Amino acid sequence: MTFPKHFHNGSESNVVESHISPVPEDAAREFLTFVRRKLLT
Repeated sequence: MTFPKHFHNGSESNVVESHISPVPEDAAREFLTFVRRKLLT
């Protein structure tokens, strides 16, 4: 079970566990790093 921390990896049907930090500031940094990497590839 991945609720509530989960990630749709490429499609709505591909749901995986999220390992993002529970600390909001860290989670925001991790998310923005993820987005930056996606944009640069």
